[in-house]
Amino acid sequence: MNEEALHVEDYKKMAAAYVSIEQCVAVLSDFQADCSYIYAGNFGKLLGLLGDLFIDSAFEDCIFDKLNSEDVIERHALELHFFQYLKNLPEEEYRNYSTFSRLRSSDKKNVYYIIHRTMYLKRSPNGSVLFALCLYAASTNSEFRKGIDGKIVNIKTGETISSEKYKPYTESLLSQRELEILTHLAK
Repeated sequence: MNEEALHVEDYKKMAAAYVSIEQCVAVLSDFQADCSYIYAGNFGKLLGLLGDLFIDSAFEDCIFDKLNSEDVIERHALELHFFQYLKNLPEEEYRNYSTFSRLRSSDKKNVYYIIHRTMYLKRSPNGSVLFALCLYAASTNSEFRKGIDGKIVNIKTGETISSEKYKPYTESLLSQRELEILTHLAK
């Protein structure tokens, strides 16, 4: 399918269809309109999501608020690395990549692990993201681990991109003090 011919309605249909099969949660973010479309399958109940939602933000804070705050910060940092890494790839390659991470959520009795993925579906000629898709699904790995075990993966080849390949692009992105402030805000 021609990527340029796809518009928000096409992406919405694809996200909804994926959720109907996987029963996960999909968040389609429209960065131009600063809004998101959230599609929640049965897994959404764990996050307090029932049915489909429209939110006036390109960021799904209604989901982030239900996740471990340290994991959310680490996930945001991974996405910044991802964005910077993709900016340096040829146009025809950026859709071959996705982030993978494992996030924690909890209720009064249990800790739950969630597999999270981010994919950029379309970008503008200047490289800014127009549409992104985040997927949330139950993790089959419930082994306790601190951190999100975040990765950038070439989904075409299965290759995990080593941090040495993307960290040089992001070292000057945020200062240590800015990271400290973000950590305090998240808490």
